[in-house]
Amino acid sequence: MATATPAKTPDEELQAPPSDGVSCVRFGSRSNLLVSSWDATLRVYDGARLRTRVDLEAPVLSCCYGQGDCEAFAGGLDCAVKQIDLVTRQVSATLGTHAAAVRHVGYSKEFGLAVSGGWDGAVKVLDVRSGGGAQIHATQVPGKVFGLDVRAHVLAVASSERQLAVFDLRNFSQPIMQKESPLKYQVRCVSVFPDLQGVALGSVEGRVALEYLEDDAQEPHAQDKKKRSYAFKCHRGKVDDQTLIYPVNCVAFHPTYGTFATGGCDGIVTLWDGANKKRITHLRQYPTSIAAMDFNHDGSVLVVAASYTYEQGEKDHPNDAIFLHTVQDSEAHLLRLMVEVGVQDAHEFLQYASLFQVWIRPPMCTLLMHSELRGIDLVLSRRKVLIVLIVESGEVMNPFQLTGITSLIRWRSVTKLAMLADGSSVVTWCTKRYPL
Repeated sequence: MATATPAKTPDEELQAPPSDGVSCVRFGSRSNLLVSSWDATLRVYDGARLRTRVDLEAPVLSCCYGQGDCEAFAGGLDCAVKQIDLVTRQVSATLGTHAAAVRHVGYSKEFGLAVSGGWDGAVKVLDVRSGGGAQIHATQVPGKVFGLDVRAHVLAVASSERQLAVFDLRNFSQPIMQKESPLKYQVRCVSVFPDLQGVALGSVEGRVALEYLEDDAQEPHAQDKKKRSYAFKCHRGKVDDQTLIYPVNCVAFHPTYGTFATGGCDGIVTLWDGANKKRITHLRQYPTSIAAMDFNHDGSVLVVAASYTYEQGEKDHPNDAIFLHTVQDSEAHLLRLMVEVGVQDAHEFLQYASLFQVWIRPPMCTLLMHSELRGIDLVLSRRKVLIVLIVESGEVMNPFQLTGITSLIRWRSVTKLAMLADGSSVVTWCTKRYPL
């Protein structure tokens, strides 16, 4: 994937963070932040200020909000799934138990169902609406549950035995997908796409895989979805010509654009455009491993938990800290600038395409890939070509005017285009920016 310039947006550090490792962070519908920790607490923050603290009996490994911001679910080393009233700060019910620690909990607001996955390999679906948390579904995965995410009706589970299973909560009996993980090494996390079309996995080998769900074989686009799945390297560095590989601990999707952030044991958060296979940017170096992340409801804030995850064993490490990062527009998604360029022949057109490394909008893409040169000549007979420039960051400005341009986006590639045009009518028109 392409390189990017580090973002420089300042972060706000939360006051009164947990005294031990941060295990999970989750935003509510009104941007209240829920945090679980190995210090056996649940904490609720309003902005950077601690608003509520709930003390439990054992370290908490996972948490999530329920139907509203006054209700939460938690699971941990006491092997129990607990429903917690955040107003009274009391455990209102124990919904279920596991034979080993509860590693993940999740909640589907659309169906009123809580989900838990444990180190005993059990995955349980609990009906919270029944009052007692009646178990309505249960299954077993090979090994321990290492990753779990639920969004609407889609439940994704990744196990220590490198198995991936995706279920439909509306028909739990038959998995949507059940296969070996596309990653060769242990999976650390799994996250469902906002559009429910696939899942993202992160592994200890510094890789992320985007796996699109397999539809019914009779569906016309099923094979296309399989072909779209891919994996890529990330969170790697070099010291004395030695490549260091860091585990990917968490993947968080932007709720609006569908882009996503990855957090690794290198203490770096990177934002990606998975659909276009591009790296958008990366944030500043955090003090230690990124243990957990989450976007708020509109994607304007990304919470980053910098908490050592013991990938290098027992050692001195920075204090656990949680940061609120204000997400800039240029960090959340790539932008594309459409420029209509007048050219004299196919050779000149190819020079433009090579110079700016542009992606040609269909049907030009089909012609370039599958047609002979005369096919391009035919399209260029009107002396105009629509070019799409993929740009990574910048801000809208009006530094100067060229013939036919009403607004210019000042990025490096566009500046080169303007200099090449040298004030002539080579550049004839461009649009305002808009997200991919």
